[in-house]
Amino acid sequence: MMQARSHIKDQDPHAGVVESFVRFLRNRELESCEGKETGQTAGVKHRFVCVTAVREYLEGDSEEHEPLQELLDKMCQPNADQKPFHEDILSSKTPYIAMLCILTCIGKGNYINDFVTAGLDDGKLPLDPISPPPDFPDTCSTGKHDFFQKFCDTQWMFCVPHFTMSMHKRYKSDLRLPITKKTQIGSGGSEAELHEIVIHACYNKFHREGQDRPRKKCFSTSVRNH
Repeated sequence: MMQARSHIKDQDPHAGVVESFVRFLRNRELESCEGKETGQTAGVKHRFVCVTAVREYLEGDSEEHEPLQELLDKMCQPNADQKPFHEDILSSKTPYIAMLCILTCIGKGNYINDFVTAGLDDGKLPLDPISPPPDFPDTCSTGKHDFFQKFCDTQWMFCVPHFTMSMHKRYKSDLRLPITKKTQIGSGGSEAELHEIVIHACYNKFHREGQDRPRKKCFSTSVRNH
């Protein structure tokens, strides 16, 4: 069986605190039971990272331990005046946490301020792989197209939808769903198989707290548009 290859690089052009962040992301990868499974990718487990866990990591556990501030200080050297505000990245309304993760994973963390300035926050994800946003930054070393391609290849690990009562019933095939377990329990009629799925607690918003009952039965054919 083929093994999924992580888009999080083992080597990063930055050092110390950035490498620690990359290791954290790699160690927090989870397997999704739902993903694109056609042709050569059949049977491959697709991975995702819970952005809530990343937020907790970046916030740190005390005023003396602020990983995000240390991360931004390192990434934005030597142009400290181009460093985004700590509050912008962790904003409750328009965060840039997933954007920071993606850029760090592809070795472009120093461009986080360009994304903040352009307003390319997490709510803009996933970006359309066919057409880069007008404000997507260019680079002299690799060019805009190469940068954008790497960004789009990696973004799916951090573009995970929440499951709610008003959720869409069909998703793009590239999107990772937060389904950590899937068991066939029968047939729902009309040639549809009935599965019981286990949703990762951070993405389960079916109930008031979103974490009290992680199981919900649904037709597999109603979850994804192949």
